[in-house]
Amino acid sequence: MGRRTVPAEAGYLAGLGAGTGLVAWTIGAERHLMGGFEGEGRDPSVLYVELPLLVLGVPAAAVAVLLLTHRVLDGRVERAGVRSALSAGAALAVAAALVWGGLAWLAATEPPVYRE
Repeated sequence: MGRRTVPAEAGYLAGLGAGTGLVAWTIGAERHLMGGFEGEGRDPSVLYVELPLLVLGVPAAAVAVLLLTHRVLDGRVERAGVRSALSAGAALAVAAALVWGGLAWLAATEPPVYRE
């Protein structure tokens, strides 16, 4: 039984995913944190719900997809470079979809602004 190793792309992908999730969160959470006139409509829940989901969830899901596709393609694709490229492509697609979903979620849950 051979020893299984983690592809080197996993570390790079985790860092890239965390950075991308943080940038997406800062773009989408601005109106939740600043609020409207005199702070109306402030929603601090983005700090303890959406921030960990985007900063930790996106890289975790992307690395999981990378490792899963690398393991599935291990016996089917002979060349290591092709296997790594396919795995990284699948992981980047999942990360992009999750970041898009996070931005859509932050845009859809706009805090209410009360007007009289």
